[in-house]
Amino acid sequence: MKSIFYISFLTCFFISFDAASQKMHFNYEREKESADSLYELGESQKALEKHYKIIEYLNNHGKKDEEHYLRLIDNQLRVANLHLYINDSIANLYIDKATSHLSKVRDPLRHYQCYNVRFFALFYTPGSEEKLSSLADSCLKYAQIMGDDQSLGESYINKAQVQILKYQKKDALKYALKSESYIQNIDQIPFKGTLNNNLGNVFFDLGSYEKAIQCHLITYEVAKELQDLEILLDACYNLAQDHESSGNFKLATKYYHEFSDSVSSYYEKIIEDRFVEAEAKYNGELKDKEITQQKFLTRQKELERNQTIYLGIIVLMFMLAVFFWLYNRQHRRKKQVELTYQKELELNSLRGSFLENVAHEIRTPITLVGTYIELAKEKLEANHPIQDQLSKALSNSQQVVRNADELLELMRLEHGSIPLRLDWIELQAFSRHLYLSFEPLAQLKRIKLCFENHLSEDLKIYTDKNRVEKIINNLISNAIKYSPSNTEIQFRIKETETSVLLEVCDQGPGINKDEQHKIFDRFYQARTNNKSGGFGIGLAFSKELAQSLKAKLEVRSIPGEGACFFLELVKNAFEPMPYSNATETTLENKTPLIETTKRKILIVEDNPEMNAFLNELFSEEYLCDSAFDGNEALQFVQKNNYSLIISDIMMPGLNGFELKRRINKLEQNRRVPFIFLSAKSRLNDKLEGFELGVDDFISKPFQRQELLARTKALIANKIERDTWSRENPEFGEENSDVEEQLLQKIKSVILKELSNENYKVSDLAQEVAYSQRQLGRFLKHKTGMSPVQFMLEIRLQKAFLCIQQKKFKTISETRNYVGIPSASHFNKKFFERFGIRPTEI
Repeated sequence: MKSIFYISFLTCFFISFDAASQKMHFNYEREKESADSLYELGESQKALEKHYKIIEYLNNHGKKDEEHYLRLIDNQLRVANLHLYINDSIANLYIDKATSHLSKVRDPLRHYQCYNVRFFALFYTPGSEEKLSSLADSCLKYAQIMGDDQSLGESYINKAQVQILKYQKKDALKYALKSESYIQNIDQIPFKGTLNNNLGNVFFDLGSYEKAIQCHLITYEVAKELQDLEILLDACYNLAQDHESSGNFKLATKYYHEFSDSVSSYYEKIIEDRFVEAEAKYNGELKDKEITQQKFLTRQKELERNQTIYLGIIVLMFMLAVFFWLYNRQHRRKKQVELTYQKELELNSLRGSFLENVAHEIRTPITLVGTYIELAKEKLEANHPIQDQLSKALSNSQQVVRNADELLELMRLEHGSIPLRLDWIELQAFSRHLYLSFEPLAQLKRIKLCFENHLSEDLKIYTDKNRVEKIINNLISNAIKYSPSNTEIQFRIKETETSVLLEVCDQGPGINKDEQHKIFDRFYQARTNNKSGGFGIGLAFSKELAQSLKAKLEVRSIPGEGACFFLELVKNAFEPMPYSNATETTLENKTPLIETTKRKILIVEDNPEMNAFLNELFSEEYLCDSAFDGNEALQFVQKNNYSLIISDIMMPGLNGFELKRRINKLEQNRRVPFIFLSAKSRLNDKLEGFELGVDDFISKPFQRQELLARTKALIANKIERDTWSRENPEFGEENSDVEEQLLQKIKSVILKELSNENYKVSDLAQEVAYSQRQLGRFLKHKTGMSPVQFMLEIRLQKAFLCIQQKKFKTISETRNYVGIPSASHFNKKFFERFGIRPTEI
């Protein structure tokens, strides 16, 4: 019933010309007017005969000027239109003839008409998508030249239909919306109704049923106004389909009923028109025989009409039966879904209580299981067959503990058993830190994380910093998790007179409107995210945290366009303590106590998870500062004194190599122990690092004990070196280049005598022309180690490299190569230095 789709282009040819008639017996204007009248009366065959005569006359007579070709094109296109969808070969023949004359005319309307008719002639030809696309572009080109709303609207409909054929629905929607903007400006009612009908069909194919309904309603009103039953039939059927597809079965039924009534009226009108026509013809006849015959024919037509109506009613009843069957099935499914949902709610409630109890009960035994597994791993040899199974068991037991802890924290928060830790937050630094911590993770997924800060420089808010950070971390991590690659996430923070508003907006799948109030429920996961895993407690936890801070956490989302989460913090939600007496005094009181027992280290790692892990690993023994790139690390180094720096190599901005080069230029920091912890493990990378003066190079993945042992050894050497320097201030660094050359010479001598287990400190001192006392003072100053310790360090480092590169077949050969033949002594010193046994490498 999409017949009106083909009517719009037929209306483009009712054009009259003011040129004078030729002074011959053939009057073009009269013949053309007669052909147009026949066409309007539905006498297609007679109209065709007229146009054939006109075309024949124009081909044989008249001056071959632009007006001549305009007339020829008009009539050839009318012939093509009358054959369109009936005899495509004839239609295409006359379209070709009309198109061949386009070079003779400059009128953009004729160009537009030819390409438009060609478009409709090819539309149902399989495999013609590219040709249709070209024709649609040509139509649009000439429509733009004319600047006519009707032709522009129709051209953009053509573009949309081509994109649908190409399965590019996004572009199709764009062209459909453009067409809509032009069609609404059309004043001529028939054209407006026709084009809106076509546009509604496009929106229906795109699945935009609300838009389709709007357009088809316009066609429906036009049909009512014009009292055109054929258009009304099409509009009613389209509206019924639109409402049925959108789920509004009540309105769909209404329009199906109206369609049925219109079918009857339509056929009645056809029969009545034919009867009137026949009656008019036979009224001129005086013969009774012919009148009787006409009445017989009329009764026969009446019978045929009744048969048609009955057949239409039967088809309609069948369609209604199918519709009600589908409706009832859908209703039963809906009831079943509602019942299942109700049971799921009850199950969720029981599951929540059960998990709360399990989380309490399981935490202690699982923690003990993990501890015993770790002890078992340490007592087994590295290549023991069950080491891998123990590692997997330990990893999973730790994950269970973490999940139980998170669940318990949510439960305790709901019961109000976790006290608030209120403090002043400097929002500028705090928000930037949050942004920087997630930027690497966003880059890893090729997501652009944008940060907009609209706060005043000195704005502070008194609240629980840890809880605010957990909320924002959860929102940003969710946004990254559910956003596809090559999209954008907006993190904005701004202030009002009474509050601070933090926004996190993504371009992910979004959340359905009926689910937006449920996503903050514990264990609930939106249907769009049902494949992403997790417990479904993150947003529930964030909501509870926000409520404990007297803040608001809300979501706004449009499915398919992403989601925005809003956290509104009230500035004066809690009675604040004076800023100067609260934060600064606390830091002053606590810092000296910490400094007396812990050394300070800097961790430079752009991966947020790895950075957090390293902080957790070292925080028990050391004070840790975290930097997420080389530039931030350099700022830390310039402001603080560190006992050790651990850095990745591949980082955005300033990489690890360049960071070390910059630090080497800082007099107070160039001798700070430096470890590269990186996945770059090629020999060239290690050589470049050691040439820059790094103290150690550890490849990822690494063993926790190895990293801790190496760090402990380097810091111990740093402490020894600093202590010696304070006790011997006269031993300055005026000749640092010469001293560096001497240190390299000492290393070369030790490596030359590496396999000589009897090589002593006295031999080394003699080789470098130093007394033993001078050699000891020098090495203590440069490395913090005694000569014996330094020789052992060189031997152990060489042994580690040989085992790692599998230079020898056995550990025994390695021991002999580095001059430590005693297996027990070698294993003991190796474990003390690297935190792992030789067999574990």
